[in-house]
Amino acid sequence: MDEMSDTTKTAIFYGSTTGTTEMIAEKIQEYWGKTYDEALPIVDVKDKSELTELLAFERLFVGCPTWDIGYLQDDWADVYPHLDELDLSGKQIALFGPGDQAGYPENFQDALGILGNKFMECGATLVGYTSTKGYEHTESVGVDGERFMGLAIDEINQSELTDSRIKAWVAQVKQEFDPDYTPFSVPEESSRDFSLKLIGAGFPRTGTMSLQAALNQLGVGPCHHMVEVLKDKEQAPLWQAIVDGREVDFDLIYENYQSTVDAPGCFYYKELLEKYPDAKVLLSVRDPERWYSSVMESIYLTYLVPRWMQWMPTVGPYLKLAWTMVWDKVFEGRVEDKAHAIAIFNAHNEEVKRVVPPEKLLVFNVKDGWEPLCEFLDVPMPQGVPFPHLNDKESIRKGLNSLRMVGYAVPMIALGVTALIAWLLGTKMKRKSG
Repeated sequence: MDEMSDTTKTAIFYGSTTGTTEMIAEKIQEYWGKTYDEALPIVDVKDKSELTELLAFERLFVGCPTWDIGYLQDDWADVYPHLDELDLSGKQIALFGPGDQAGYPENFQDALGILGNKFMECGATLVGYTSTKGYEHTESVGVDGERFMGLAIDEINQSELTDSRIKAWVAQVKQEFDPDYTPFSVPEESSRDFSLKLIGAGFPRTGTMSLQAALNQLGVGPCHHMVEVLKDKEQAPLWQAIVDGREVDFDLIYENYQSTVDAPGCFYYKELLEKYPDAKVLLSVRDPERWYSSVMESIYLTYLVPRWMQWMPTVGPYLKLAWTMVWDKVFEGRVEDKAHAIAIFNAHNEEVKRVVPPEKLLVFNVKDGWEPLCEFLDVPMPQGVPFPHLNDKESIRKGLNSLRMVGYAVPMIALGVTALIAWLLGTKMKRKSG
């Protein structure tokens, strides 16, 4: 058995009043088990007068929420005075906890600092520090420099980021517990490099579906595309957080992809290039007039779907992302203004050509076929295989028109049912009064 998989050496200790910290502890256990197929022991510190059990483990996850204006959770407050009795020399401790950055901005994650400093006084080494970027708070005892002294979770204000933050943090802590560890996002039996090798900077409706198919055929895949956001329910909240200005590690999105085309990636090509500096950039282009017509005959229909549908659990997050990222942010709410939309399109393409070094950039029209693409990627050109030309416009129109019909029909049905109930109740009251 691998040393790190020996569950007698690693455990999770937590205190929880509302159940949130317990939930985080169980998620940590889940993601740890996805690598080693073994469950870490979880210890609730409730009703424990001392924590000598800590001494039985070499590596510890310790969870405590911050209560009110910087207090420890009650169970941890009870055992805190006894921590001085423990010699934690040689122990590695990774702290985690929930807090409320909006309600208590001056004390957000204070518990991380209170416990963390005490553990270090007892000889332990803290691991699992995380960036403060993406949070909005003013002060915290749990901050050392520009980093939290552990994993900062905010289920009240940023619940959509909780799962991805825990997942990334567990991978980080595993590396710090054992520098030879290989992150669980890449299967141990695979030697394939899934960091992004190609960043598509071309706008949607520039042949990106065809490009996705072509890149997959060339072995530069899996290739990410907006359709992947619709398929994977975890992706829309991550992208929405990016649109809202919060910090999200792109590895959480692209951990299983080697390339990306279309939205959302095309709107963040500069950030992606900074994250993956060895990647090449592909700018897919199209005649601006034909591009605008294609947009208005297909994906523009998401703009017309009733806004209340963003609350639907299935397609809601996807629709909200399309509205806020594409129509409101990129096109500034003026996609129906043809001249304005085409100006945005042209300006983006010129910016890409100006920003990306020429040796890293390919300006590509799908009509050009395999040759320039294969030469740019330094891969063999498929023989006897036509370049894929996928036209998904009609299927998009049908799907979105159906969605629009549902969006407008449901309120009308609800209004009709409400009117019927009101009429029936009114009739019943008249009969009673009669």
